[in-house]
Amino acid sequence: MLKYGPEVIDPNIPYLDSDTQVGFATFGAPHAVDFVSRAARPALLAAWFQKWLVHRRLRPEAFGGRIHNKLTGAADYPIHPEVLNSEALALIFEKYGTYLLPQAYPEGSPTHPSYPAGHSSFIGATVTMLKAFFNESFVIPDPVVASSDGLSLTPYERYSYYWRRVK
Repeated sequence: MLKYGPEVIDPNIPYLDSDTQVGFATFGAPHAVDFVSRAARPALLAAWFQKWLVHRRLRPEAFGGRIHNKLTGAADYPIHPEVLNSEALALIFEKYGTYLLPQAYPEGSPTHPSYPAGHSSFIGATVTMLKAFFNESFVIPDPVVASSDGLSLTPYERYSYYWRRVK
């Protein structure tokens, strides 16, 4: 962002229009990088505190494992009969020969609770810091995005990804 010049800096930065002072250690690039990195760790600590000590949300893959264990007699969990008698379970068993839910990744799910998302907490905190240093109205000239095969860059068209998905 800094390569675009002073118009990318938040107009409220006090040194922006000064003829005698430059924001380097204060309100400069090192300051922005420092604040972004300082925000990241507390955000992750807060998310993990919430994951383990407050919400403890079971992941869908782990619940699928409980259903499988219950229906195969490997364990006994208090699962509502509507779930156990679901037509979807019969279809999954018919197709895969197991009650385990099909996995997007062969290695299965992470071993930590699902909520809140640590990545979202991390990004939210760091973006908040970036917004304090950079002009949110600045439009990046000639932005690009990865092509559908990921091998090249193509010009970014506003909402193009969204509209292709909806249509």
